Amino acid sequence: MALEKGEDSEPCLFYAAIDFGTTHTGYAFIERDKLSSASFIQVDQRWLGGQNINIKAPTACLFNKDKAFVSFGYEAQNHYNQLAFAEKECDWYYFKNFKMLLHHNKKLTTESHVEETNGKTMLALDVFKESIKYIADLVMEKIEEAYGKKVHAERIDWVITVPAIWNDSAKQFMREASVAAGIPNKKLKIALEPEAAAIFCKNQSVIETTDIQVFNPGEKYIVVDMGGGTVDTAVHCVTNQGKLHEEHAAHGGPWGGKRINDLFEKNIEQVVGEKFLRFFKTQHRHEWIQLEDTFEGKKREFLNKEGLITLIPISSKFRESYANTKTKRLHETFENLYHGKFCFDENKDTIVISREKMQDYFDFILNHIKDHIDILLKAVPGVKSILLVGGLADSKVVSNSIKSTYSNLRVIVPKDAAFAILRGALIYRWNSDIILNRISPYTYGVDAMERFNPKRHPKEKIVEVNGRQMVKDTFQKHIVKGQNFSVGEKSKGRHYTLNVHQGVVRVVWNIFRSDSFDPVFCSECDHIGSMYVDIWKKDKPWRFFVTMHCVGTELQTVVKDADTGKELVKCKVDFLVNETELSSDFISE
Repeated sequence: MALEKGEDSEPCLFYAAIDFGTTHTGYAFIERDKLSSASFIQVDQRWLGGQNINIKAPTACLFNKDKAFVSFGYEAQNHYNQLAFAEKECDWYYFKNFKMLLHHNKKLTTESHVEETNGKTMLALDVFKESIKYIADLVMEKIEEAYGKKVHAERIDWVITVPAIWNDSAKQFMREASVAAGIPNKKLKIALEPEAAAIFCKNQSVIETTDIQVFNPGEKYIVVDMGGGTVDTAVHCVTNQGKLHEEHAAHGGPWGGKRINDLFEKNIEQVVGEKFLRFFKTQHRHEWIQLEDTFEGKKREFLNKEGLITLIPISSKFRESYANTKTKRLHETFENLYHGKFCFDENKDTIVISREKMQDYFDFILNHIKDHIDILLKAVPGVKSILLVGGLADSKVVSNSIKSTYSNLRVIVPKDAAFAILRGALIYRWNSDIILNRISPYTYGVDAMERFNPKRHPKEKIVEVNGRQMVKDTFQKHIVKGQNFSVGEKSKGRHYTLNVHQGVVRVVWNIFRSDSFDPVFCSECDHIGSMYVDIWKKDKPWRFFVTMHCVGTELQTVVKDADTGKELVKCKVDFLVNETELSSDFISE
């Protein structure tokens, strides 16, 4: 996918979307001239090693002992299972569910590492890059099969979906990994998953056997995107022009379907102990993978019907290994802890989970999701509908529970809820102006010195600068938490002066965010990135004007010379750095 000079400016022939999920990954594409009808969107998931074109591939990636990429998806999963069966997997690098690194790691950089299933690590950027490259190559291969024409990456307008609750560093990380994979930067947009789903459902008939539009002008609705790793939400109102107006900042948490699997594993650990479970997962990797896959299938099938139990067969090696290290029999330990709700049948080497216990797993995430919906309903009066999308929305236990709790609202589960995001992402890539505004979830600003204010600053913070009483480490506010601004609209901006030192050609300026509406000092805030500003006025103090704004789904900063109004093109914002040395030479006017 290497590009030649000038190729990134060639007109697009296709639109392609990648939904890179925590547990599963999908893709979709459409010819540019066919986007007027979503029926032409190609969402068949024809993955190497997969058996069903309607099922996304597992987000799994395999590298050999030399850290060279081998395979992704079903192919990676099947290959690794064979290695584990032959007990030859130890030197290989197998990554699964690794996207959650971008949610949990608050200090994400290009040097961050990700841990594979056996505890070894690799550079996270390499793992994401190779995974995205595999998917992008597959998309171009499927376009050639479907349309009979070979298309290169620069002739496709790409979009990658991300959770709405991701921070700026995670979005930049996905962009940099995609560009490293060969997707041209100018051809790539980042779409928020709940927004993409809402865009598709607003434009299509998604209620089976009806032709009505889901959302009418003036209607407010909540989108709940329930994926494998995260659940995040958006609240929109449809305008008379058919566009979407954001009513509440995107929010959510790590309450996706994987949490159910984690709870199941935690219960096993409570029975056998952390040390034994780690031993079994390491020494009998194949058997543990079989257990994980079996539970995943049972989770998807669970219906919470009276009298039904969930049976999870497990290798006899589990019982035998436990007997060699413990004095109690395995079924006794299960019984002592869970009193019949979570049992072990020694005769059949099977874990038996009661209907109530299985429902408890689902209730754990459902309680979080409902608590969050309640907050949104209280914050935004007049909501009439709830739209459930993402893979977890296909669970009858989940959707029926939410329908029951919110029976006074219209709860909609689109056909193929797991693919609504992909379809909507393509529409967004074609027409991102459909989203009118966004509401900031945080207060954003930069660090600088400002004049001492006795009502705002403690006296011990005073420093003398050119005969004036100044205060360092002050937070200069540009965007306020809850601020409603049109996409592309710049903040009001602030003037600053920089005292340029001899020989300095570039300065680093830190960007911070806060949950507070009016933070005073940067030391009370979270450092999220840095601006790199090239100095071009070297003979005197330099006055300039700074604004922040949202370009699509990504935060950008613009610096202009205060005297000429000239925009400085050599101002790079990097959210993948951890430098927090305060920029004492910047003075707020």
